[in-house]
Amino acid sequence: MNLSSLLQSALFPALLLLQVANGDNDTNTIQRDNTPRNSNATLNGRRICPMTPPINVNFTLSEKNMTDIYEASKLCKLIYPDFSGYIQGQVEEQRKNYEIFDAWGDLNDQAAVAKTATGVCHATFAGSSCWNPLDQFQNLHPGPKQMTDNCWIRKGYFDAYNTSYKNSFRRSLDDCMSSCGTEPCELILSGYSQGGAVAVVASMDLKHYNPFVITFGAPHPFLLFLGGCQDFDDSRHFQFVNVFGGLYDRVAQQINPYFATHLGKLLLLDGESHMIGHPREVRKRRGPRSYVPHILYFDRVADIYNRGCFPVLVGGWVSGHDCNYDDECDSGKCARRVCQHQ
Repeated sequence: MNLSSLLQSALFPALLLLQVANGDNDTNTIQRDNTPRNSNATLNGRRICPMTPPINVNFTLSEKNMTDIYEASKLCKLIYPDFSGYIQGQVEEQRKNYEIFDAWGDLNDQAAVAKTATGVCHATFAGSSCWNPLDQFQNLHPGPKQMTDNCWIRKGYFDAYNTSYKNSFRRSLDDCMSSCGTEPCELILSGYSQGGAVAVVASMDLKHYNPFVITFGAPHPFLLFLGGCQDFDDSRHFQFVNVFGGLYDRVAQQINPYFATHLGKLLLLDGESHMIGHPREVRKRRGPRSYVPHILYFDRVADIYNRGCFPVLVGGWVSGHDCNYDDECDSGKCARRVCQHQ
């Protein structure tokens, strides 16, 4: 690790303290559609939804999709100890806000099961605390672990799922999933930072529920050089990565010594656009990187949801938008850090 990376690592806890408490607001079945939406500006409260440029849309996120993403982000923030404290003392209060709410924690990890008013079950896993060196060691554990016959992952994330409270977590989740009647409820697994990698691990253990996985700034969990991980359904993983001033979230895009990688749909949040970026190459290591974007997910997801312009377009950035790589642009051409016309 070079001097710059060491300095940024040392400053990361201080950067997290800059996170401002944020209000509350939203995935599920993906709507595939190549037709531009919001083609007419519409009044939405006091806001005007922007005209949609003539681009090729990869897919769209409906209001239902964004509601689920927003709920996942709220739960990720709620159980992250550096933002909200330890979750065990908040269970009774949170049961006023959810149809079902259970939560657990131990020395390193926290998790929660919640059922929203829309009938969706959420299982959420906490990111690692900056102030807990044992938790940080778990996050950076260099060892491999075989998750299934064909899938190897980083051991720290396996340990963060297979905790002292795993049996209680599974019982609560099974109860939640059976609470919707003859058919199981929808299941969304989510996590911020290390919690996102834990959600990926959980999805393979819980694949009989066919969950969606929503991660915010998750580090790389998969060791594909040891196996192809066919047991992981990457079509149901939304991997959100922040970009700020041309800098990518270092936690989600760092070059790591494990040869680990991501699988799933890479979605870029830039804090300015009314659409979400969708680069073509999921496994590319993007740079330059910084820890600053790592603290911006909750505000940005809330901004998109509260704007109320649905469906949200997901695709390549339009001409004139900032970029670093050709595959980030709808035209396939990035020059001088700006998306160009074809």
